[in-house]
Amino acid sequence: MPLIRIEDLDDPRLDIYRDLPSARKERKPGRFLAEGRLLVERLLASGWPLESLLVDEQRLEHIEQPVPPELPVYVVPRGMTQRIVGFQFHRGVVACGLRPPNCSPRALPLEPDGRWVVPVCLEIQDPENLGGILRNAAAFGAPGVILGPRCADPLSRRVLRVSMGAPFYLPIAWLEDVAELDELRRSFQAVAVATVLDDRAQPLPSVVRPERVLLLLGNEGHGLPPFWRSWADCCWTIPMAPPTDSLNVSVAAAIFLYQLTCLCPAQDQSESMYSLKS
Repeated sequence: MPLIRIEDLDDPRLDIYRDLPSARKERKPGRFLAEGRLLVERLLASGWPLESLLVDEQRLEHIEQPVPPELPVYVVPRGMTQRIVGFQFHRGVVACGLRPPNCSPRALPLEPDGRWVVPVCLEIQDPENLGGILRNAAAFGAPGVILGPRCADPLSRRVLRVSMGAPFYLPIAWLEDVAELDELRRSFQAVAVATVLDDRAQPLPSVVRPERVLLLLGNEGHGLPPFWRSWADCCWTIPMAPPTDSLNVSVAAAIFLYQLTCLCPAQDQSESMYSLKS
């Protein structure tokens, strides 16, 4: 790999890495940044195209994942990295990656006769919540995740950090129209489940899962809009002891995914219980 020593703080080759905490509009379009050795190594292992690496000289020998021979690696003096990125930065490694094209829901690797759960994130706007959901989805073997148009950026720094790089190997699709979900539900005979806070909804411990599930997750503050509750085939809820009235959406997603992938047996989707809504 070409090691390029840079000692000038104002070198324009470092511009993409400057002031990471801010959402700087002047950054190059089509790029994203991943910080820290573990994230960068997962990015390198993913095979995604990279534009460059920024490495503190004392961290260079700690990179264990092979670096493509053609990838520029900017090596800066000890301590200079945090002056570039704009905060107390001790990880010492940042990568600039190239964003892949957006994927549509129909492009997800879904098996027609398989047994799967796909989280559908509708307006999950907090990066840490989205990062937690993506990490959970990867942990419990989801074949992909679908994001609504108002969701947080899955390749933002905070999402990548919380998800531990899940977007590098977990297929993510962007939903543009409800017709795309209608097509998935029809083509795969999937059951759309609205996750809700409602005493009238079916308690999660009592459900018998369908073979294929579209798991609808609502906004952190407002939950699922009425349209999605009516569009879904059924409504499920997580029972809680009072006075607790809700869970963080990423925690709730983990509970649903664990229950559906590890505990629930499958049942014929033609049964009427999956056509009942609260």
